Amino acid sequence: MKAFFLTAGLGTRFRPYSLKTPKPMLPFFGIPMFLFSYEFFKLANFDTALFNLHHLAEDMKKGVLTSAKDANLIFSLEENKILGSGGALLQAKEHLTDDFLLANGDEVFFAKEFDLNAAIKEHKQSNRLATLFCTEHLGAGTKFGALWLDSENNVLDIGKDKSSLKPKHYVGLAILSPEVLKDQEVRDCNVLYDLLYPHLHTKRITAKHIDMQWFETGNVDDYLLAHKYVAKHWQEFSNLPMFKQMLDTYLPAIKVDTKNGLCLYYDTCPDYSGFAFIDKDVRVKHIKDAIIIKPGSYKEIENTLIL
Repeated sequence: MKAFFLTAGLGTRFRPYSLKTPKPMLPFFGIPMFLFSYEFFKLANFDTALFNLHHLAEDMKKGVLTSAKDANLIFSLEENKILGSGGALLQAKEHLTDDFLLANGDEVFFAKEFDLNAAIKEHKQSNRLATLFCTEHLGAGTKFGALWLDSENNVLDIGKDKSSLKPKHYVGLAILSPEVLKDQEVRDCNVLYDLLYPHLHTKRITAKHIDMQWFETGNVDDYLLAHKYVAKHWQEFSNLPMFKQMLDTYLPAIKVDTKNGLCLYYDTCPDYSGFAFIDKDVRVKHIKDAIIIKPGSYKEIENTLIL
């Protein structure tokens, strides 16, 4: 099975940091954000991973090659202009001839136990066009567009303010049939609103709930608040099997001191470089070429130090 990761975005709400680093490569507790979806999909033992590239394409490619060493890799370059989530799939559809996994490359979530292989089997047996993974979220249908479901979890609408139906928050993960790409020309389009929306009446697009903690990280304020929340509940999150495996694999030297509020620091990572988050009054050792954010508050963000 193949997995497609959307990693071409401009990261406009994350500027100026995304001008130097592709947003999927910005780390959450030291781990590039794209790896949260990547590690989750590894539960299905996919054999090939596809990444679309546009903004800072070579940096994104280098980051993937450094971290994702356990799959065949295919890169789809959107050289002239970014094509959107739907256009990315249309450009690469020659590789997507069977049901495939799809993920946004900048989602941060902590999933509890979930049988992804069973969900794939159910998707195939039910002849679905799409299985969209979702969770409960207070912002579904208000702050965020929601999946609006009937009693059988068929997606009847996508967007906001459909109060007659129950809303679920789409977490940027899906299983798709190549049928949604059939007879479509390559163009700038959205996978939900342009490729799937016209098929909602078929009731072949279903939502699948995942018990997870999902975090908004689309802008720097929310990104920092998400760090603060996870650090405050570090014992809970760091003991979740998937995240624990990620820490052991990608950043064994990370330490979090929650006694003094929020403290993220590195003691034995002499080669660490990139984008790092710390709180005020935190000591940092052996970080080179790093952008350090030391906010006086979580509403006033200040880029105070480049080592």
